Amino acid sequence: SVKNIGFLEIFKAGKNDEVRNITVVSEYGEEVNENESWFWVKEKIQFNINNILKSKNNFKTKIDFSYAAVDDGEIRMILKNQNKVIQNIKIIAKANQFVEFNEKINLNPYEITSIYFESSIRPKKLGANDPRFASFKLMNFKISGC
Repeated sequence: SVKNIGFLEIFKAGKNDEVRNITVVSEYGEEVNENESWFWVKEKIQFNINNILKSKNNFKTKIDFSYAAVDDGEIRMILKNQNKVIQNIKIIAKANQFVEFNEKINLNPYEITSIYFESSIRPKKLGANDPRFASFKLMNFKISGC
């Protein structure tokens, strides 16, 4: 499914608020409660980022999210500028462990036009009454300049 999660304020640079419009392409839609948002990911998920205002300043990018895998394995986070891979980050996941990812990356946030997650973990059925299969849960995804 494709869902537009709307305009997000990223950071203030001078007099202008820098904003982005993020669209998500995933097998399953976003789920939310009062405090969190998450996606169950079967194989892959992609966040397409439309930079509304371009920054001329050299900022780093901060990426925050939590994840939990259904089994041991690898999750790759691939940062792209248009169709060109600009960074490929390998995440080693352990079964059923919630882990926070909070990293600063040496890229200006406006260089990143999409963030793609893919997993080598074999998807498992989410529950007896839930027909979906997933390899990991991606929670509270945020991208910002720092």
